[in-house]
Amino acid sequence: MLTPKLHLGSRPPGKMRVTVMHKILFRSVIAIFALARADLSVCVAAWPEVGLVDELLKFTASDRAPFRVFGTSVAISGQRVLVGSPGAGNGGGSPGAAYLFDATTGQELWKFTSSEAAPQHQFGSSVAISGNRAIVGAYGDTTAGAGAAYVFDVATGQELFKLNVDDAQIGNAVAISGNVAVVGSYSDAAYLFDVTTGQQLFKLTASDTVPNDYFGFSVGISGNTAVVGSLYNGAYLFDVTTGQELLKLTHPESWTSTFGHAVAISGNTALVGSPVIGSAAAYVFDATTGESFAKLSAAESPDLFGASVAIDGDKALVGGWSYEEEFTRSAFLYDASTGQRLATLVPSDDMALYFREVNFGEAVALSGDIAVIGFSQDKAFTGSAYVYAIVPEPASAALVAIGAAAFAIRRGRRTKAMLCLLVGLSIAISGQDTRADIFQWEYVNPIDPALGTQESTLLAPDGAGASAEPGSNLSNRNLTKAYLAGVNLSPYLEYDEFSGYIGGYARSDLTSANLSQADLSDAALNAATLTGANLSGAFVRGANFDQFDQYGYSYAFGYGTGLTLAQLTSTASYAAHDLRGVSLGLNNLTGANFSGFDLAEARFAGANLSNVNFSNANLTDAVISGTLTGMNLSSAVVRGAGLWGISKAQLYSTSSYQTGDLTGLYFYSDDPGWNFAGKNLSDATITSDMNNSNFAGANLTNAYMERVSFQNANLSNADLKGADLSYGKLTGANFAGANVRGAKLSREFTYPGSGISISQLASTASYQAHDLTGIRLRGNVLTNANLANHNLTDADFVGASLTGANLTGAEVRGAQFHLHSSGQAGGLTAAQLQSTASYLAHDLSGIGLGGNNLAGANLVGQNLTNADFESAPYGANLNGADLSLANLTQARFGNSTLTGATLVGATLANLDLHLTEFGNANLSKANLAGSHFGGYVIVINGGEEGGGGYYNFPGTNLTGANLSGANLANADFSGTLDFLGAPSPGANLTNVNLNGADARGARFFATTLTGASTTNFIQPHGHIAGLDLTAEKTLVVRNYERFLGDDVPIVVHQQLAMQTSGALRLVFDADDWGSTISFAPGIQVALGGTLDLAFAAGVDPADQLGRSFDLFDWTGVAPTGAFSVSSPYLWDLTKLYTTGEVTLTGVAELLLGDFNGDSVINADDLATWQTGFGTTIAASGAQGDADGDHDVDGADFLAWQRQVGSTLMVAATDAVPEPSTCVTYLLAMVVGKLVIWRRVAS
Repeated sequence: MLTPKLHLGSRPPGKMRVTVMHKILFRSVIAIFALARADLSVCVAAWPEVGLVDELLKFTASDRAPFRVFGTSVAISGQRVLVGSPGAGNGGGSPGAAYLFDATTGQELWKFTSSEAAPQHQFGSSVAISGNRAIVGAYGDTTAGAGAAYVFDVATGQELFKLNVDDAQIGNAVAISGNVAVVGSYSDAAYLFDVTTGQQLFKLTASDTVPNDYFGFSVGISGNTAVVGSLYNGAYLFDVTTGQELLKLTHPESWTSTFGHAVAISGNTALVGSPVIGSAAAYVFDATTGESFAKLSAAESPDLFGASVAIDGDKALVGGWSYEEEFTRSAFLYDASTGQRLATLVPSDDMALYFREVNFGEAVALSGDIAVIGFSQDKAFTGSAYVYAIVPEPASAALVAIGAAAFAIRRGRRTKAMLCLLVGLSIAISGQDTRADIFQWEYVNPIDPALGTQESTLLAPDGAGASAEPGSNLSNRNLTKAYLAGVNLSPYLEYDEFSGYIGGYARSDLTSANLSQADLSDAALNAATLTGANLSGAFVRGANFDQFDQYGYSYAFGYGTGLTLAQLTSTASYAAHDLRGVSLGLNNLTGANFSGFDLAEARFAGANLSNVNFSNANLTDAVISGTLTGMNLSSAVVRGAGLWGISKAQLYSTSSYQTGDLTGLYFYSDDPGWNFAGKNLSDATITSDMNNSNFAGANLTNAYMERVSFQNANLSNADLKGADLSYGKLTGANFAGANVRGAKLSREFTYPGSGISISQLASTASYQAHDLTGIRLRGNVLTNANLANHNLTDADFVGASLTGANLTGAEVRGAQFHLHSSGQAGGLTAAQLQSTASYLAHDLSGIGLGGNNLAGANLVGQNLTNADFESAPYGANLNGADLSLANLTQARFGNSTLTGATLVGATLANLDLHLTEFGNANLSKANLAGSHFGGYVIVINGGEEGGGGYYNFPGTNLTGANLSGANLANADFSGTLDFLGAPSPGANLTNVNLNGADARGARFFATTLTGASTTNFIQPHGHIAGLDLTAEKTLVVRNYERFLGDDVPIVVHQQLAMQTSGALRLVFDADDWGSTISFAPGIQVALGGTLDLAFAAGVDPADQLGRSFDLFDWTGVAPTGAFSVSSPYLWDLTKLYTTGEVTLTGVAELLLGDFNGDSVINADDLATWQTGFGTTIAASGAQGDADGDHDVDGADFLAWQRQVGSTLMVAATDAVPEPSTCVTYLLAMVVGKLVIWRRVAS
C-alpha cells in the first residue's frame, strides 16, 4: 500500500499550511487541551471542507491526442491503475483503448486494444481490474452483433477472452472481483462471467423490471455479491454463486429516475449514486438487509454529483460533473460508515477551471489509500486521470482540526478556532511521528549500476524530520548523500476557494544546505533558493533548477536563485558529461563549457548562454533561448531541439545541419534569407519569417509553419506533404516540382497575400500528376481553375472560390466544399458536382457540402455515407433535390432544408435531424430507424436561478411529408419538458402520410399529428388498427429489435383484409425473427394476395439454409383464403397455415436434397441417401447429409422428400409435392433397410 509521508511544515498543494513556528508557539499549552483530542466533532463540524489527500500523479496516454477522451473510465487494484480511452486510435471514429499504469512510479505498463478493433467500438468506455485480470468494455463492438467485453492478463498484457452474448448489447459497464466479472448491458440484463475460462455463468435480470428500465446501466461486485443498477427502477443485489436476486435497494427518500446511475459494493456495504440536479446524492446501504444508513452529499457539489461512485472498506468516493462555473470541480471522499465528508479532491493544475461544463470526476476508483479520478475533457478532450493518496491517521485527524481552525477564523469564531488549532497541534505533536525523514541512497545492484539508485535505511546526517515537499525549508541542513530523486521541492501553492485567488505561496529554501553526493535525479527545485548550497558530487540528471515556477506566478511572488556555474560544475553529473534532461531556465551560465555533453531534452529557457561552448554536444530535443551571444554550437546535434533567436552561423555550424538532418527542429530567428536546400526538416516547427529563403529539395513533410511568410522563397522540388503553411504570405514563392499532397495552404479570407495562387499550384509536381489528395486550400481564390481528372480525395476547399472551376472527372470523395462562415465564398454548383468522376460512380462518401445550393440536384442512388451538409451557420439547400435510394448513413444535415425533396428508399438511419426542414418531402420507404427529429431545451447561464433562462427548440418540420412505408423504428419525434415542466414541442407531423410505416419503439411525446394518415401504420407498441391490403396496398415487415433488446411482435386488431392485388412483404435478417404477426382474438382474417419472403441486403441466404421463421401466430382466429407465396428461394410451407412457420430449404445453386449434385432431386438422390444411411461423414451435403449435421438419418430423408421433383430452383408458389407411388415404394425400401441396419448394429 502506498502511504505518503505528511508532516507539519509542508503540505500538499492547495491545502492548509501549518509551520514549525505554530508548533513552537503552542507547545507550552498542549497539555491543557490534550483532552480535546477525544472529541473532534466540534472542530470537524466547524469546517465542512477537510483536506486529507495528496495528489501523487497525473496520468496521460503515451500516444495522447485531442478527442481521445482518456479518463472516461478508471479502475484500480492495489497499485495498478487502468484508464479507459474510448476515443483512442485514429480520430473521431476510433476503436478505443485502455492503459495500465503503475501508481507508484507513474509508468505506463500496457496499452490494451481489442483484437477486433474497429471504428465506434467504444473500447475503453468501461474498465475494471482485480489482481491479474483486467476487463475492458466495448459496448459499440458489432463483431458479435451487440457489444462485448475483453479480458486481459495484467502481467503480460495479452488478451485472453472476448465476452459476448447473443441476446443483449453488453459492455457499457463492467466490474470484477477475483475470478468473476459482471458485465452490464443496454438490454435490461447483466451477465456474470468466469474470467479464467471466458464462460458465461448467469444472466441477471430484475424480478420487477419492465422494458426500458436500463437495468444493467451500472454494475459492481465484491466477493459473492454483485450489485446492478437500473436507471429507472433502483439497484439490485445478486448472489454470484447462484445468480439469484437477493435484495432490491430503493431510494430512501423519494423516487428518482437516476437512482442506480452508478453503483459500487465492498464487503457488506453498497453505494448507489443518484445524480439529480438540485438533489444529487449518493446513499450507503447495508448489503445484508437492504437498509440505507448514510446519505452522502455536498452543498457545493457538482450538478451531477453521484454520477460515479466507488467504495473500499470504510471509505467512499463520489464524483460528478458541473454545468456551471461556480460549482466545485472536484470529487469527494467520505467515511462510508458515518457519511462524514473527509476530503475534497481537486486537480492541482486547475485544468478543470478552463471549462464551463466540466466532467472532472466523471469516473472514480478507490483501492486502499489510493484514489483515481477521471477527467476526459482535459486539454481539448485529450483527457487525463489523477491519482491521490489518502493520508492515514493520526495526521488526518490533525489536519481535520487545523483545517477547522482556519475555517472558524474566516467565520470570526476565534474561540472555536483556538480550540481546534490546539487540538490539531496536540495530535500532530503527541501522536505518531508523521514527519517525512530524508534517507541516503545506495546502489540496489552493484553489478548493474544502470538500474539506478534506491533509498537506503540510513538517514542523511540532518535527514530526521526533514521535509522534501513543496515549499520546504531545508536551509543549513546537512543532507550529504540524500536520496531526493524525483522529489517535488517546487513552490507550495495554496488556492483559496473562497476568494478564487492564490491564498499562499512559498518557495523551497535550501540556503547553505549540504547536498554533496545527493541524488537529485529528476527532482523539481524550480524557483527554489539555492544560495550557498553545496552540490559537489551530486547527481542532477533530469533535475529542474529553473528560476521560475511551474504555475507562472514567479512574476508576482518572486523568482528562485537557480544554480551558479560553480555549483553546476561541481556535480557528479557535470563531471560525467551527462546533464540529460536538466532544466536551467533563466540561469546565468555565461562561459560554461558543455563540449561533448549529453544534453538531450535539457532546457535552457531564457538562460544567459553568452559564450557557452556546446560544441559536439548532444542537444537532441533540448530547448535553447535567451542570450545567445557567442554561443558555440559547432558539430552539435540539434535534431528536435527548440532554438529561439539562433543565428544562421550558429545553426550552420551544427552537425545536424551539416548532415542535413534537422528533423523535428523548432526554431525562431530574426536572420533573413536562410538556406535549407536539401535539408530534412520533417516535423519541424518554424515560427519566424522565411522570406527569400532557399528550401529547394528540402523535406518539409508534416512541418508546422502556419502564418510564416515565404515571400520569394524557393520551395521548388520540396516535399511539403502534410506541411502547414496556412495563412502565410506566399507571394513570389517558387513551388515548381513540389509535392503538396496533404499540404495545408489555406488563405486568410481577409488577409491579402496569404494562400497559394492558381499558377503556383499548377507548377507543383502534385498538380502535374493530377494528385492533390488531402490538400487544404481553404479560402483560396481558384476561379476558373482546371481541376479536371484530378484526385481530390479528402481535399479541403472550405470557403475557396471555385467559380468557373472545371472538376470534370475529378475524384472528390471526402473532399470538403463548405461555404465560408461569412457566406461570401465557397461551395460547388450542382453542375460542377455532377461532372465529377465520384458522382458518376455514385460514390460521394464523406463529401462536405455545407451551405451549398443544390436545389433540384439529382443525387439518386448516391453513396453519401458520412457526407456533411452542415457548415455553421449554414446548412445545404436541397429543396426539391432527388436523393431516392441514396445511402446517407452517418450523414450530417444540421439546419439544411429539404422542402419538397424526394428521398424514396433512402437510408437515413440514426441521424440527428432535429434542425432539418423536411416539409412536403417524399420519404416513402426510407430507412429512418433511430433518427432524432425531436425538440430540446438549452439552459442559459444557470437557468432562471442563475439569472439566465431556457431556450426551447421545437422538433423537425415534417408538415405534409410522405413517410408511407418508412422504417421509423426507434425514431424520436418527441418533445422534452423544460425546467418548469412545460413541453418543448416535438416534430411537426401535420398532414404527414404514415401509411404502412413501421414505428415500433418510436417516441411521439408532444408531437403534432393533426391530419396524419395512418392506414396500416405499425404503432410504437407493434399494434396495427386494422390491416387493409386491398387495392394494391403493400405492407413491409422487417425484423425489429428494440435498442434495449426486447422484440416487439406485431398484433393486428379489427381485421385483416387482403385481396389479390395486395402484398405482405417479410424481410428477414440474420438475427432471430422477432416480428411474428398475431391477431386479436376473434377478428376476421381474410388471406389473399402475395406473401413475399425475402432477405435484407447483406444477408447471405446460403448461411440461413435450414432455418425456420415463425411468421404468424394464428391463435384465436380462423383465417380464410390463402397466400400466393413469392420468393426467389425454396421454402418448406407445410406449416404455414398451422403453426405459421416456414423453413428455408434451398437457394440458387443449392438444394438440400440434391445429394449427387446434378441440380435435380429425384430417385438417384434417394439412392445416394440409402448408401450413406446410418453413417457419420466429414463434409455436409454429401452421401445424403441434407441438414449439415454430419450424419445421415431420417431427417435428411424428409428434406429429400420435401424437394423431390425439384430442379435447380423451385418457386415458393409451387404446391408442396406429395410423395408419388414410386416414392412410397422407395420409402418402404428405406424402412426395410433401416430394419436391416438396426439388426446388424445390434
